[in-house]
Amino acid sequence: MKILYVVASLDPSDGGAVHVVRELTPVLAKKGADITIFAPSRKDKEVRTVHYGDVKTVFFPTGFFAKYWPGYSRPLAETLKREASRFDLIHTHGIWYYPQFAVYLATKGSTKPIVASVHGELSDINLSRSALKKKIFSAIAQRKILKIASAIHAVSEKEAEDIFRFVGKQHIASIPNGVNPEGHTDALHSKWINNKFPEIDGKKVILYLGRISSGKGIDTLVKAFAHIAKDKDNVLLLIAGPDSLGYRTHIEKIIEMENVSDTVIFTGMLEGTEKKTMLDCADVFVLPSLSEGFSIAVLEAMLCGLPVIISHQCNFNEVDIANAGKVISVDIDSLANAMTELLNNPVESKEMGKRGATLVREKYTWDVIADKMLALYNEIVTNQQTS
Repeated sequence: MKILYVVASLDPSDGGAVHVVRELTPVLAKKGADITIFAPSRKDKEVRTVHYGDVKTVFFPTGFFAKYWPGYSRPLAETLKREASRFDLIHTHGIWYYPQFAVYLATKGSTKPIVASVHGELSDINLSRSALKKKIFSAIAQRKILKIASAIHAVSEKEAEDIFRFVGKQHIASIPNGVNPEGHTDALHSKWINNKFPEIDGKKVILYLGRISSGKGIDTLVKAFAHIAKDKDNVLLLIAGPDSLGYRTHIEKIIEMENVSDTVIFTGMLEGTEKKTMLDCADVFVLPSLSEGFSIAVLEAMLCGLPVIISHQCNFNEVDIANAGKVISVDIDSLANAMTELLNNPVESKEMGKRGATLVREKYTWDVIADKMLALYNEIVTNQQTS
């Protein structure tokens, strides 16, 4: 089966959709799918084709209008119009971006099977951002784009509800995100940690891993951490991830106001073995997000044997069912109490981490997820051929 993935970006700093595409497509290729990715690129001046293993990726230069409509690329649109018919199915990732609109234009009036992944963009909190622009755009195009899809992919039941509320009755397929166990087997030597972050030595480490942006609950996390740091002099909060729209400045002001500047560290974005090493050195992972699709960072932390503290809005209640961590409300007291409980009970916390790792390896590897995605693709293509 020839499958085309169309994305708004493959830059790792641009969020979870990028991670999903980069991790899932090689697994699909290993299972026999013929995968091509089309992606706009701010760095390229001409069309460039590369092969990452069995996955062909074509980067298209963006144009002037990309500053107003992210991912705008005339060469991408022209290539889609010319080559869309070569593929058995097209899978788009993200909404509001130009590449998804280009798919709509290239396939309008045809019966080309399309799967659309929205990656959390239809949650209340995300819809409230640039609400007027999104309201206008959705009225003229976005609902139409989603309505032509053979299926809309949701990563959780909550996202399925968000999709239904936005677009109405549609084939909505719930398939969660996954993680690659093979990518979490190697870590750097402990000297890397000691040299780069000497403050970690001898401390209990609480780790946040993800974009530094509003809606992730980092402001509440810092305040809750300040609450427990008053009574514990051996705790450290690591905030790992890229800054989004300058939000780090806001968090730094809270850190200064809470008087915890000496015990909070921004690591910047970490990838590969650096990220794995940081996960290995942590004692507790925390994601108090106000809105989440299905966090890959939580899965990565659990795979590394960390007990996790997540919000109800992370849509992963199996953490609570499996006793692999704490699922809490996003407020200072709840978060501070959960962190204190896990730090004060290291033996039980370690057992939580083991249970979480088992859960992820059984149900949330990309190998498992790829089988579900291929089953969806086959169902759609078969139905299209027989209709």
